[in-house]
Amino acid sequence: MSAQSRSSFIDITDGLPSLSNTEAITPSAGHATYLGLDNIQGVRPFNITNLNATQFKVKIYNYSNTDIKAKFTFLVRFTNVVNPASSPNHEVEYIVTIKSGSRPPSVFYSVEKSRFFEKDNCTTPGTIGSSVKYVVPARKYTGATQSEADQKALNDLNANGKAYANTNGTCIAGYYNEEKSQAFTPVCSGTDVVYQGANVTYTVPARKYNAPTLVEANQKAMNDIAANGQTWANQNKTGTCVQMYYNEEASYTLYKSDCGPGYIGNSVTYTVPARKYSSSTLPPRGGTPDFSMIVRQDLQENGLALLNSTGTCSVLPSTIYLTISPTTGREAPSNNVIFYKDAAKTQIIYVTNFKVNYKHTPIGGGTPVNKQVIVTGTGIRLPESGTNILLPGTGYQY
Repeated sequence: MSAQSRSSFIDITDGLPSLSNTEAITPSAGHATYLGLDNIQGVRPFNITNLNATQFKVKIYNYSNTDIKAKFTFLVRFTNVVNPASSPNHEVEYIVTIKSGSRPPSVFYSVEKSRFFEKDNCTTPGTIGSSVKYVVPARKYTGATQSEADQKALNDLNANGKAYANTNGTCIAGYYNEEKSQAFTPVCSGTDVVYQGANVTYTVPARKYNAPTLVEANQKAMNDIAANGQTWANQNKTGTCVQMYYNEEASYTLYKSDCGPGYIGNSVTYTVPARKYSSSTLPPRGGTPDFSMIVRQDLQENGLALLNSTGTCSVLPSTIYLTISPTTGREAPSNNVIFYKDAAKTQIIYVTNFKVNYKHTPIGGGTPVNKQVIVTGTGIRLPESGTNILLPGTGYQY
């Protein structure tokens, strides 16, 4: 009897080992590439005289870090020397577990490496190259370590894959995308942290995508930009991320001030919205930035202009109501006079060149003196301290 491997795993006929069709059971079929064999020998071949069983000797190596269970199938041939045509064949299967680490001390074999490469030398307009798989078979290279052997296989892949695709691929109908790009403003993480610097451009190079039409190929490039552009910009920003501070909302009631004599202006509420102004500079003594000055400037430049352009003037009421506080007191400070257009004194008005008559008595006594001030505004603080009493006047009530 003689025997040889059906799968070419062990071929006793010519003594050359082969792993191209080894069947590994666990951990996976791909682990067959981690097996190696050496010193294949046939011992005690069967013959009709001594009836000895045929034996084989072979060293099997496991180059991985885990045990591998593999199935070996042998085709046993019985040779009938009298009638060779009637020689029967019989398959024998063996399942063997090869322990990890059972490798020879001085040599490691590369594992299979493969990648698809695209043919890129099609010159006819409207055609693109097909994808071709280039394979570096297992055990093609050896090295002092597994990584060295695998790196040789990877070098082969990188050096020869493209040329192999250009030689063996075909030109098929289709189009490559044109170069597409878009600028993005990087986004910083954190509350009120903003990016300061130049925008970042994300580019999809020409020929990265292909499709049956140019429009479809370019759309794939644009889809790439939409999916990856912002993230790429965030990771490749050239500027800096800065903590910003913003003003709070502030509202002011303003009164139209350019009405002529005999007219009063209406009131308008002007609002400076929150976050209209910002700053990244903190005060020297800590805290947060003070926006009061810039808000006041906004009020003067924009609030009053809005009031004068949209406000209205109305005829001065026949009766204007005034209050003065405090009204008496020998040690009373300067008094405030405020103008209203309703008897309930809830609607403040803005007056122009309005005469206020009052009697003033100095602090500590003395001769009372009648005085008059002309007011433009919603009120006035009388300049003298002491007792001030409003005097009746034409059309005035108090």
